[in-house]
Amino acid sequence: MTLEMFEIDAMIRRILVPVDGSPGSQRAVAMAKHLAEMERPRAEVILLHAIVPIPYTHAIPGGLSYLLRTIPDLPARRKKEAETILDEMSAFFVDSAVKPRLLIREGHPADEILKCIDSEKPSLLVMGSRGLSKANEFFLGSTSDAVVHYATCPVLIVR
Repeated sequence: MTLEMFEIDAMIRRILVPVDGSPGSQRAVAMAKHLAEMERPRAEVILLHAIVPIPYTHAIPGGLSYLLRTIPDLPARRKKEAETILDEMSAFFVDSAVKPRLLIREGHPADEILKCIDSEKPSLLVMGSRGLSKANEFFLGSTSDAVVHYATCPVLIVR
């Protein structure tokens, strides 16, 4: 197999950065900002936050409906939390000519990242190796591991 068999577009036009507010996603945002500013014209940066759905559980009497009744405005609170995370991450761009586009999706983070790759067609995905979840994977967090295996664009994992 030779290099000529692959079409390579070295221009980074659009960078997708999934964020959850963790130190890993902060490092990913800083890397994406640096890469976007190096490009001429500057690359577009998209910051994505996935709101994890509230799991339906039989462990709580009444399940989801109980949660929604006992915690008023839970969906609005979760959306506000997502907006806060995106605002904090977009603060990295205050001194930059690059102004990120902010997206909020609801669903499992890996699924939403992969859907966003399909819809936004980024040249590059930049993400942290671990997020805020308590999963202790051997090398990568479960979300980054799933994305690396199924993404249809180049992926840069930032440690």
